[in-house]
Amino acid sequence: MAKLKSLIDNFTFSILSLSLIWGSDYILIKIIIKSFHPILFVSLKLLIGAISIFIILKFILKRNIIFEKNALIFVLSAAFFDTFLPQILISFGERTVPSYIASLLLASSPIFALIFSILFTNEKLNYKLVPYFLFGFLGVFFIFFNEFIKAKISINILNLLLVAFASISYAIGVILLKKVSSFMDAFTSSFYLMIFGFLFSLVAIPIFKLPAPDFTYQSIFALIFAGVVLNGIGYTYFFYAISKFGAGKSSFVGYLVPFFSTLYGTLLLKEKLTIYAVLGGILILISSYFINRVNLKGD
Repeated sequence: MAKLKSLIDNFTFSILSLSLIWGSDYILIKIIIKSFHPILFVSLKLLIGAISIFIILKFILKRNIIFEKNALIFVLSAAFFDTFLPQILISFGERTVPSYIASLLLASSPIFALIFSILFTNEKLNYKLVPYFLFGFLGVFFIFFNEFIKAKISINILNLLLVAFASISYAIGVILLKKVSSFMDAFTSSFYLMIFGFLFSLVAIPIFKLPAPDFTYQSIFALIFAGVVLNGIGYTYFFYAISKFGAGKSSFVGYLVPFFSTLYGTLLLKEKLTIYAVLGGILILISSYFINRVNLKGD
């Protein structure tokens, strides 16, 4: 148990583990989106995530689910900016924005989160982290470099801005998640984040007049997996990482997710893994290593 705790408390291990979990989102969306509208998918994923955390808290850990009233405004804000608004912006923005450009824009979120952490929180972040974050972003660019040099880009500026605002919204959400984690433990924080995110999504469902879902066994399994593993386990671990390493540093996971998405696509969808993607992954891992060293030295 001591060795496991030591691993969980290691920055690089935590970021790699979260990326391994969240990187599968790309594959799952490809399966689920055939049966569910994006908004319905987000809504159900949040609900399943909340239910899975509730079961863990109530029946495995045997703990009462306590809500801190002082945290209400932060939980509501985090649910809106981290789980609801970005998903809506992305679902509309990606109608005309190529996925690799959207991924690159969304990968800028850790940079925004680091800047917001320095400006608006009391985290003792070292400014030496900034070049490492930029180096990591360069790695993400290399992951999608092959698509950039081959593509003929014609993009609707409004939809491009929607995806860019989604990136900023995620960064704001991470800062708010840090605030929530100061009131409640990781499991409780994740549970309420899922619940309020689900309630926000319920408001959107009648507005967009969603078509009836076309269920398949594959899409239902993928949806349950996304809700339990990506939302239930993933967000709980992310809350723990935020409380342990801070909002700015934990947001670095946003760089490795595209690499693992590419890796899963290669292994499961037989997509081509380019030398640029491998180089990008190496650059991101190097960045993670140096960020961890800054933390260990206490610079």
